Amino acid sequence: MSAIYQVWCDVGGTFTDCFVTDPLGQHQRLKVLSHGRMPGHIDRWCDENAWIDARCVGQPEGFWGSCRVVFFDAQRREIAQAICREFDGTTGRFTVSDWQFFGSTEPSASPAEPPKAMVGYELVPGVEAPVLATRLGTTRATNALLTRTGEPTALVTTEGFEDLLEIGYQERPELFAICVSKRSKLYDSSVGIRERLDAQGGVLVPLDLVQAREQLAGLLKTGIRSLAICFLHAYRNPEHEQRVAELAHELGFQSVFCSSRVAPVIRAVSRGETTLVDAYLTPVVRRYLGSVRDQFCKDTASRFRVMTSSGGLIDARDASGKELVLSGPAGGAVALQAIAKQYDAPKLIGLDMGGTSTDVCRIDGRLQLEHETIKAGVRMCVP
Repeated sequence: MSAIYQVWCDVGGTFTDCFVTDPLGQHQRLKVLSHGRMPGHIDRWCDENAWIDARCVGQPEGFWGSCRVVFFDAQRREIAQAICREFDGTTGRFTVSDWQFFGSTEPSASPAEPPKAMVGYELVPGVEAPVLATRLGTTRATNALLTRTGEPTALVTTEGFEDLLEIGYQERPELFAICVSKRSKLYDSSVGIRERLDAQGGVLVPLDLVQAREQLAGLLKTGIRSLAICFLHAYRNPEHEQRVAELAHELGFQSVFCSSRVAPVIRAVSRGETTLVDAYLTPVVRRYLGSVRDQFCKDTASRFRVMTSSGGLIDARDASGKELVLSGPAGGAVALQAIAKQYDAPKLIGLDMGGTSTDVCRIDGRLQLEHETIKAGVRMCVP
């Protein structure tokens, strides 16, 4: 069996931190920017397609191969870009091709996601990537929720209740405020489907699939590809949600989430908001984790797990947005609990100040998990 490298990654909004243990038990720590773009320098031109960057001497052979290199003038304006074809780690020599002048719209990017880029520093030149046992905590979902940069999503609910989640529970942080600022909505559109169940799951109004098809076709034309479906009392009878989900997939929606599967509990608002968060974040999370997994797990023996909001680890292929909303903060809480045990200090308060958000946790003898949390103005059911 191949030697296994243990990899721990913390992907934040600004920085990514990595801790690697090789098969010999040696440790390496590294911090890079989370956007995956690395600044470079030209110390000396070798010819029109090659230069020396002395700061890159000692990096693995071929590490920068296939990356995009963007050139800037003294005023930080992009003037050209090219593709790195060869990199010599002994001399720091870059060789590029496929020049494009004044055509760049992006800054220079590294050849891999930050976690893989950092692990690359540990690999022996010319040797295939080893088996990796990777554990990753990320604020990708947290930051997407806070900055409202998730997937464009539509809410599909029972006709007449299109504003159910906008109204919510009528909670007011400042009861006597004259000017009330409503929280922003996660969804772009909300449509009502003609159907209705009673509190026991019995059918009061049959599902109108013709009307449902018209509504979904209208959403499809707007460019929305992610749906959150939440019908009243669907936790007692999921049939209507499932049939609409099947119709949505048939029409071409890429991501469809049913409340009866995501959070099959009473209380339509909490169930709906949890489903909405899942629909809003899961496509973003899975694209990111898929990119990292493709780079990390080329060896079938490699294992890639991600930390959930509850502090546990799951296979990255099974991760969803609602499970990773507090993935990054959970890592800090778990670490604080370990410190509390190590120093026999049962009561501690943790403060994690990042580039996008600040997270606070409390250890009182043990790590305490609440059944409901409110994050960025969204209430959701936490598993």
